[in-house]
Amino acid sequence: MMIYVLAALVSLGVVASLSLALYAWFQLSLRRFHAVVARDVLTDWQAQLAELPEHDRAQQHAQPPVEVLEAILALPSRRPR
Repeated sequence: MMIYVLAALVSLGVVASLSLALYAWFQLSLRRFHAVVARDVLTDWQAQLAELPEHDRAQQHAQPPVEVLEAILALPSRRPR
């Protein structure tokens, strides 16, 4: 009887740990995806800015679009040394 209880607890532990590992992998994948998308948005914005005259470029730098601000926030921050 005790072996059945232990086997059930071990199997619950295995299921819980696999679920936790899957959740962590999914969160890591989503963070990397958002970082790649954010870099693409910023690259496109920089390419659009390069085509603008200097006055318009300064104005766009002062008031960037919402998508650019969201992309800047989505980028991973550097860790302090």
